Amino acid sequence: RTYGDGAAAKVSCTLETGRTHQIRVHLASKGAPCLPDPVYGAAQPTAPVRAAIARSGLARQTLHAAVLGFRHPVTGEALRFSSEFPPDLAALEVELMSL
Repeated sequence: RTYGDGAAAKVSCTLETGRTHQIRVHLASKGAPCLPDPVYGAAQPTAPVRAAIARSGLARQTLHAAVLGFRHPVTGEALRFSSEFPPDLAALEVELMSL
């Protein structure tokens, strides 16, 4: 889903491996850095997107692992964890929808 005529987007990724740093690097290399990302973001978000971030009170990067799974390194048991969309990101999404 895009917001503000493509000024921001909500994406879903399925990762085989990866750490936060790698996710940020790969998205930025495709011209779609995480919001806000002062390290890998090539440019500042547009003024309306910056205002939406400020209004939402977001104080972190916009990364969320909805599902995380791996095999336990000792027992080999398949483990799976899920997490609801967090309130701070939901608040940002509401602000972005108004763009």
